[in-house]
Amino acid sequence: MSTAAWASCFALQPVNSCCPCVHNAEIHAAAPLQPALQPHAEVLSRLFPHQRVALAWMVGRENGGALPPFWEERPAAAGRPAAFLNSLTNFVSPQRPEPLRWAERYCE
Repeated sequence: MSTAAWASCFALQPVNSCCPCVHNAEIHAAAPLQPALQPHAEVLSRLFPHQRVALAWMVGRENGGALPPFWEERPAAAGRPAAFLNSLTNFVSPQRPEPLRWAERYCE
């Protein structure tokens, strides 16, 4: 194969012509913006946009009252009190688990 033929294999093409999963390059431009947060002033490094979005997601999870990952609430049944089940470890607790505090190290 000649150098020119080899180079033509790697020529830049529109994304929608080489990737069948992308039908329109404007899909991302039309997507709604996700909320983002700035970290506490004590954080000296500058966060990338995807890190600020993740920070907003973590704060929302902490303040939303949702159960931590892998925890499910089991309502009371016949002869059994209500409980919380960790589906990963199969641990059952009568008390609601504490929420995870992911964002504390970035915001406080």
